Amino acid sequence: MTAITPPLPPLYDKQPSAAADGVSIGGKAPDQHQEDTEQGQARFGGFWRQPQYEAAYVQAARVLVAHGQVSGTLDEIALPALFLQRHALELRLKVLLGMVFDIGKLKCGVHPTKDQKKLLDTNHWIEKLLKQLECSCAEFDLPPPPHQLIEFCKALAAIETDPFMARYPDFQQAGKATHRFVDEVVIPIAKLQAQLEKTVSATSYMHDGEGDAPYGEVLHAIWHTYFSHAEHEADSVDGTPAAN
Repeated sequence: MTAITPPLPPLYDKQPSAAADGVSIGGKAPDQHQEDTEQGQARFGGFWRQPQYEAAYVQAARVLVAHGQVSGTLDEIALPALFLQRHALELRLKVLLGMVFDIGKLKCGVHPTKDQKKLLDTNHWIEKLLKQLECSCAEFDLPPPPHQLIEFCKALAAIETDPFMARYPDFQQAGKATHRFVDEVVIPIAKLQAQLEKTVSATSYMHDGEGDAPYGEVLHAIWHTYFSHAEHEADSVDGTPAAN
């Protein structure tokens, strides 16, 4: 019996304010958008509106920083904005690192270790993720991460005492809770946002056709080459024609 594929839901254009945010592919029906706005509710999910987490955090940080600059409230929004910025970076690092691990398996037959899997799945330290990305790229003879990514990681490392600085007021030191901001700390939140935007652009895995391909797209092209080769080898063994 042939499976019946249900028809796709309609694809709506996004509202102009969200046209380039990258959080979802499609928009909502105009009436639905107006109703949700009036009722103060968000809506996502389904085939065309799967949320892209990293893009959502970048967009939220962008809105917060812009509002803080216009309203003169950068002190008030800095901590949540910093959390959004660094979490967007963490997600981008893990996407790139996961792709490099996949290339290592296909190209060299090297699987990530238990510690490397744990780093990818549960670790929040930006410096550790970047170091693993650089080491794995060198191990598998892949292009190194772009300077925009490295500079942004260093900028955050110069500010953060640990991955949870923007989330909790205290941290554990010598077995007791210690307040983070005993001394004044300057957070260049607008500059960090500009660095985040440059990092996202330089490491994207979607090429807009202008200039050099971004780092993520370069890695994806390498991954696809080895993936296609592995498929071809598998087909040669079992005699199954390769899928087009």
